[in-house]
Amino acid sequence: MSTTSRFNLKTFSRLALGIIAFELAVILPITIAMGSDNVVSRGVTSAPTQPLATTQIVHLGIEPMEVSNVDLGHGTWEMSFYVWWRWQGPIDPVESTYMTNATGATTNTVINYSFLNANKHQEPILLKDGFWYQQAYMSMGFSDAFPLERYPLDQQNLQVRIENTTYDNEQLAYVVDHHVSEGNDIVVPGWKAEDIKYQEYMHHYGTDFGYTDRGPTFQDYSLITFDIVINRPTSHFLGRLMLPLIVVLLAAVTSLFLKAGNFDTRLALTGTGLLTLIFLQQGYSG
Repeated sequence: MSTTSRFNLKTFSRLALGIIAFELAVILPITIAMGSDNVVSRGVTSAPTQPLATTQIVHLGIEPMEVSNVDLGHGTWEMSFYVWWRWQGPIDPVESTYMTNATGATTNTVINYSFLNANKHQEPILLKDGFWYQQAYMSMGFSDAFPLERYPLDQQNLQVRIENTTYDNEQLAYVVDHHVSEGNDIVVPGWKAEDIKYQEYMHHYGTDFGYTDRGPTFQDYSLITFDIVINRPTSHFLGRLMLPLIVVLLAAVTSLFLKAGNFDTRLALTGTGLLTLIFLQQGYSG
């Protein structure tokens, strides 16, 4: 083989290795960390205010049953769960309770109420302690903007945000029901559940939604958040991410130690490394 051919082969191998190193160091992390920006949060949350004497208190609880399809790239996930309401007062909060970050983009929303009237419409029952009660089984998708700065060693919150679409903070306030279960034994495929948390807030909007009879009070709403805190097992990082990258890098480096006469082998190693990185990039972005 001529000196020019050996030079071109060596140059090509070094160029291919440089491209692979650039992919590993720059392109792949950027691709992995590209999250969804389609979730927009409006308003400001703060600690809940002391309810008025006329404010109806609604005790609300959630029991998660199944979590699936956590998609960091699209910022979505799905959950099936039970939710219940207990309250005293004239306002029925059941149908005006709304999960503000629910989305129908990933799965069909299913709501099955436990207590119905003769017309198969939800109708709460009166408990012996004087509280009205309703329970429902729900299955739906949720959207959120997942922070991905620490991927693949990230920790995420699968959050459900619950408000009322009709009654403001002076009319109705949610509190976490003390009958919720304790523990973090929910299974999230591909993740490890660390904690389950509830939090109460007041959500202030910058508009009164045109409801002039209520004025500024119609800008404040009671908000409950339900969070499942998850993180990624170390085995995922080592087995799915690091091992393929190490194999590709070793294959590319090995091509530099082969004799110049092994042109086809050196070309195959570097070319295969580049193609593998392309498929890895597509896999991570999905």
